[in-house]
Amino acid sequence: MAKQMIFHHILAVSGCFVGVHAGYGLTGIGNLSLMMEMSTIFMNYRSMMTPEQFGNTFVNFNQIMFFVAFTIFRVILLPYCCYRLYFNMLYGYNHLPFSRQCATFMSLLQFFAMTVLSFYWYKLILRGLLKLLGIIKSSPKKKVDGKTE
Repeated sequence: MAKQMIFHHILAVSGCFVGVHAGYGLTGIGNLSLMMEMSTIFMNYRSMMTPEQFGNTFVNFNQIMFFVAFTIFRVILLPYCCYRLYFNMLYGYNHLPFSRQCATFMSLLQFFAMTVLSFYWYKLILRGLLKLLGIIKSSPKKKVDGKTE
């Protein structure tokens, strides 16, 4: 998960710089995409919890709110940003100098990669939510060399 987070942040930070260079609508789309960090509030709160606190009503509520925020600000918002960026490219691409054309295309690829990564995380979050709600059962932990994984 750490490698995915590093990749995610490299895409996000470089995407901001590329979007500023490309100009036009990309700076606005970049700012809109920063709203996805709203879901991070709940994720960071969860990371501060100890294993003994899981199952607590407030912690469960935080998990549900994380799912809702992630759904709104990443699963819905990121594809919308890709859509807006694509149409921005269609209407202005031919009027841009070559360096801005490259930056615009690179931004589209970065948004697409970020969307794919978010959908992968969403699958994991959804599985965790279903376990929390008791809809699916947790798989028993395997023992390897006498240690529980």
